[in-house]
Amino acid sequence: MANSWEFMFVQSVQQGGEKARERLRQEAAEYKARELHNSVKAEEDRKAEQKAITDAINANLMRRKAEAKSELDEEKAVMAADIDVLRKEVEKYRFEEAERERLKKEEEERLRLEAEAKKAKKKKGGKKKK
Repeated sequence: MANSWEFMFVQSVQQGGEKARERLRQEAAEYKARELHNSVKAEEDRKAEQKAITDAINANLMRRKAEAKSELDEEKAVMAADIDVLRKEVEKYRFEEAERERLKKEEEERLRLEAEAKKAKKKKGGKKKK
């Protein structure tokens, strides 16, 4: 009987060892599955974080572009107003210059007429003296 008890003991140890090895294989497989899942999740998180950074950079660039465009539009409006003011000043200057030219011509004409009148008077006055 001792043999059968030893045999049963050995068989029990062998079966327990097989169960333990199977349990270890199962735990190792579960551990690998968790590691793979965690690795995939970490990669997805990294990609999501990278996308968030890229989106933030793009949003910042778009904001800067919009600000630059707004500033350019404002400067363009200011320049257009300045050009309008300058055009009006040029128009005013040209009008004033034309008015001065007209007055100068009128003055020259008046002086010419006075000179002719004096000349004619001298001719008339000169004939009486002779």
